[in-house]
Amino acid sequence: MSVEVLLYGLGELARELRLAPPGQIVRELAPGLVSLKLAPADSQPLAYLRQTLPAPKPIEGESISRLAANIVDCLIEREAELQAGWRLHVYPANTDDSRLGTRRCQLISAAIFERLKSVRRTVHRAHNRDGSMILQRNESLAQVLLVEAGLGFISIALPALRQSFSRGWFSPTLAGLISIEDDLAPPSRAFKKLLEAEERFGRSIVSNELCVDLGCSPGSWSYLALKRGARVIGVDRSAPREDLMKNPQFQFVKGDAFKYRPTASVAWLLSDIVAYPDRITTLLQEWVTKAYCLNFCVTMKFKGEPDHATLCSLKAWLKERQVDYDVKRLDANKNEVTFFGETAAPLAVAE
Repeated sequence: MSVEVLLYGLGELARELRLAPPGQIVRELAPGLVSLKLAPADSQPLAYLRQTLPAPKPIEGESISRLAANIVDCLIEREAELQAGWRLHVYPANTDDSRLGTRRCQLISAAIFERLKSVRRTVHRAHNRDGSMILQRNESLAQVLLVEAGLGFISIALPALRQSFSRGWFSPTLAGLISIEDDLAPPSRAFKKLLEAEERFGRSIVSNELCVDLGCSPGSWSYLALKRGARVIGVDRSAPREDLMKNPQFQFVKGDAFKYRPTASVAWLLSDIVAYPDRITTLLQEWVTKAYCLNFCVTMKFKGEPDHATLCSLKAWLKERQVDYDVKRLDANKNEVTFFGETAAPLAVAE
């Protein structure tokens, strides 16, 4: 059954959809804001998608109090479905518009809860008030997306509906954003990409796992893996930072990262190599096909405009082989996207 959804993301989202659509008609309301209809079973990972709003309903109000009152009316209409627990996310479609900043969203949220306390305490009590904005698996998500100061959309997504979509379509965080704190200890800021990818995929490098870090220098991804107690084989033409080279859990292989092949399957393939998208595609396809790795986190970098043709080709290839993966233009990415996933192949001796 098809569902009307409003997709919130980055400016390349509509182009990505048009080049590899799952059969739906795409209507771009604004850069990064796309309306479409599709069956949840037809959803596929989207690199430039941040958040999904199913069955969006227009909402308006000339003031914060009027807007909040109209939102509360919509919540009350779904009272029975919200009794099991729900969370509220209010955020702007255009973060460059000063009228739609964080402060206004906070004021609208406060007005919603204040009104709920007075007109429908049962809905108010069902809201999770643990102080976190992170949605739990068994909670419903009520979202308010502001497109103008007094105009926006409201959407309520029940757990069963969210879970019927592909991985990455619904984020548990506000507006699909994941902020990684600064840390001066790793060799570079690239460590943020791996941390964010792990959080989005729900799988992290753990102690005693064997990782191969292709193009490892200066060593931020190796640094994180070693800090967790993992073992790392780093491959690059240049050696990473000296403290990594002295770590007994680290083995450095000097050479071309594209030519390296493990003698046995490893837990993780890590790659933040600067290379053309077609080379990254070939690399990941070989590692997946030959079961060289169980998990992967691989960055695809672009020069100039994003290479949607290659991006969509690799997505189709992974889907055809039933690989559990996602791809995102991470908050920590620049002109690049990151593929991360599990190959579904058992750890075995590689060819």
